Amino acid sequence: MINRISYKNCTVWIGLLLMIIGCEVKKSELEDRFRENMVSAGKNRRELEKVVAHYQQNPRDSLKLKSAIFLIGNMENHVHYEGEWLTEYDKIFNLTASLDNDGISRANDSMVEVLGQINWAAIFIREDLKTLSADYLIENIDQAYEAWQNAPWVSEVSFDVFCNYILPYNSYYESPEKWRTRMRDRYQYILDDPEIPKTIVDVCCALVDEEKTWFRWTGDLNAYPSAISLSNLLKGHRGSCADMSNLAAYGAKALGIPVAMDYVHRWGNGGTHGWSALIVSDSTFLPFMGAESRPGDFEWIREREYKPAKVFRHSMSYVESSFAARARMAGIKKVPPNLSDPRDIDVTSYYNTTSDLTLDVQGKNGTGVYLCIFQRGGWDAVEGGIIEDNRVSFKQVGRDIIYMPMYYKYYDYQPAAPPLWLPIQGEYKSIVAHEEVKTTMKVFRKFPLRRLGMRSSARQLTGLRFEGSDSPEFKNPTLLYTAPPPIRENYIMKYTNGYPIRDRMEYETLWEEMGRNGNKNFRYVRLIADQDKPFKLGELQFFSGKDSIPLSGKPLGSLPNPEWAFDGLPGFSIINEDQLDTAQWVGLDLGQSTAISRIRYLPANNEHTVQPGKTYELFYWKDKWISLGIQKAERHFLEFKEVPSGGLYWVLCKDCESKQARTFTYENNKQLWW
Repeated sequence: MINRISYKNCTVWIGLLLMIIGCEVKKSELEDRFRENMVSAGKNRRELEKVVAHYQQNPRDSLKLKSAIFLIGNMENHVHYEGEWLTEYDKIFNLTASLDNDGISRANDSMVEVLGQINWAAIFIREDLKTLSADYLIENIDQAYEAWQNAPWVSEVSFDVFCNYILPYNSYYESPEKWRTRMRDRYQYILDDPEIPKTIVDVCCALVDEEKTWFRWTGDLNAYPSAISLSNLLKGHRGSCADMSNLAAYGAKALGIPVAMDYVHRWGNGGTHGWSALIVSDSTFLPFMGAESRPGDFEWIREREYKPAKVFRHSMSYVESSFAARARMAGIKKVPPNLSDPRDIDVTSYYNTTSDLTLDVQGKNGTGVYLCIFQRGGWDAVEGGIIEDNRVSFKQVGRDIIYMPMYYKYYDYQPAAPPLWLPIQGEYKSIVAHEEVKTTMKVFRKFPLRRLGMRSSARQLTGLRFEGSDSPEFKNPTLLYTAPPPIRENYIMKYTNGYPIRDRMEYETLWEEMGRNGNKNFRYVRLIADQDKPFKLGELQFFSGKDSIPLSGKPLGSLPNPEWAFDGLPGFSIINEDQLDTAQWVGLDLGQSTAISRIRYLPANNEHTVQPGKTYELFYWKDKWISLGIQKAERHFLEFKEVPSGGLYWVLCKDCESKQARTFTYENNKQLWW
């Protein structure tokens, strides 16, 4: 039987314990939060007192007692959701394991059609402080502690790391479950396998390898209002990036492995993402993606072109340096939802080159100012600062990104200063449109090139044949070359002077090139795919001798618009993914028999080039987005006259299927993407 302990005695114990053992946070901070949470728990306070009393009985449980105090002292604002709508929607996870993404999308749409969009009035928000039982918390603490202490790497994991990344019973707002025994039993074989080295990295790698065999990403469960519960992840085998990282965290914590969730509210060049971080020590971690990539082998961070503006790590403990905590101290009541969690640890400097940024702004002391990122015509906050003497400062801001300083009022953003570019080297530069100096602008794209998207197209070109012939029908053609698999290094992120350069339309590095041995001449040359092969080509060039200028001729082909392969606009592509009854090809009539010494080709790009027949609108920023007119494209580019120079711009395609768009500046007659 658990003995009752008075709240007064609890407080005395906490003070003594913290003085003896110490803690990452200040004693008074944890005491204050614990005291406040005991009051906030209401009727459930008795359950929380039982947890403390349980561990007070035996001095050997001093670390478990400290764990309980830590957990309860950091439990405020942790909630989970219940309700009939969720109960009914959860039935979709009986289906998803056997469905592809198209099938999941249809199932999701069917659920929404039957249930309607989620009715928040019918959803019950349950506060963990007021609902979790003593039995649940005690079992969680006991099993977390046992996993930590029995792990071969126990000496490498500090108590603070344990509290934040092994002890928590869930990660986001998913329903609390008794899961540790289930996950421990599932992965005990890894610890028992003599072939797997018993290091924290090797065991985590084995865990990811197992998850990769059955779990897949999907973005089509978008009707769900919160993180998917572990039982539904195990049953449904599908989830978002956040769910994948959470799945890894559950399995890892059950084995005593500390795994955190790192995430960006908004990449510096658009989009959002979440992933996992293996905490190797107090000062070392390895990023990875649950159910996808091993620790340290994470393509999203290592190779892709997304720019980390601000990267945060979710912890269990209250972070006094977080903007949410500072805003509370300053009395700021309304902050953007992205920045409302006081448990965000800023880890941007681990992922990007950063600067501390100080701006002059006009405003009342204690007013919040937010650095925002462009998002489909609007703005989204990634960091906050507080005005002091008409200045506001931001720490560890990712470089080579354009930010918009803004106020947040009435759930909307209002400009606080002009947009600014924080370059890789040097001071920030404000971006101001000069309405008195006009320019003519040629717009070729609404969204930039993605290198890894082109790698996928390059793979599909593997095995296609380059042929030469003296017959326009290519009778008895000569094989000039067979396209090899793409050179992987061409498609990874590039560096200049030690700094990562992303997203700069660096077409030149993406060309595949091969020389040709042989002295036979041809009048007709082409690239051909067999009938069961897709055709995804951006540009094609043939050269003679040592010439640096490609050969010209009359475009030919079985596909529509073969001239697009030779138009000098590498962003526009010939794409046909259908399996036709005949081979697909494009080529040139060179006009005369010519020696071919070299061939270059560029894989297909995405659909974000200007497309003839589509309607576009150009905007520039002057305290708001101002339209510069609407045009229906007749060619592969748009031409706008009388454009204020030196500004920040974006293009909206009004009738394209994809609504993706990004800001750009215009320099030397080129769009530079941000």
